[in-house]
Amino acid sequence: MKALGHALLLVASLAGSVSAAEPDARWRAVLGNIEASIPSKPIKSVSIVPVDGTQGGDVAIEFTDGTSHRLSTQGYAQAAQLAPGGQSFGFTMIEFYIDTKGDLWTASRAIVLYRNGKRASVVVPDRQATVGWAFRDGGKSIAVSTQGTHGPTGLGLYDVATGQRIAKADGNEGDPSPKWMQGEKLLFCCRVRATMEVYRE
Repeated sequence: MKALGHALLLVASLAGSVSAAEPDARWRAVLGNIEASIPSKPIKSVSIVPVDGTQGGDVAIEFTDGTSHRLSTQGYAQAAQLAPGGQSFGFTMIEFYIDTKGDLWTASRAIVLYRNGKRASVVVPDRQATVGWAFRDGGKSIAVSTQGTHGPTGLGLYDVATGQRIAKADGNEGDPSPKWMQGEKLLFCCRVRATMEVYRE
């Protein structure tokens, strides 16, 4: 019941603000409040700590020296990953939105990347309904697969240091995958679609 109450509050706030500019401004405001730097030391693991009433969570960072750090994202983080070598990590920032049919979706607004304790770059996917990503080249780049609620899949390779796309391809079924898509499996974030009617009962 508590989770349903949080869902109702979330849906009510979203339903009252459907202009195209507001979701973009909202996640950028959250990003602006996330720490730009953390302790610079080797990382053992990263994970998502659930935040009550949200689809995502905060990022829990465990260092190799036994210490830890919680990176607060106001509950917008999902799909956290650590690059080989323990110096780079990243996570997806998510947000709910309602489409023109009244269905509730989770959008992956950005992939936030850190290297050596500093925020290195932010990658904004072209299509945001289904986003998967993984580190490549020892943590120097990330491979990203994106898809909207309908339509084709797009593939991209991005530089971690700058966030710039350095290669792209279509992700059509049956087409050979580019070399940079081969390797560690992509981690997809929270594909959610639910009709709004369930929240009105």
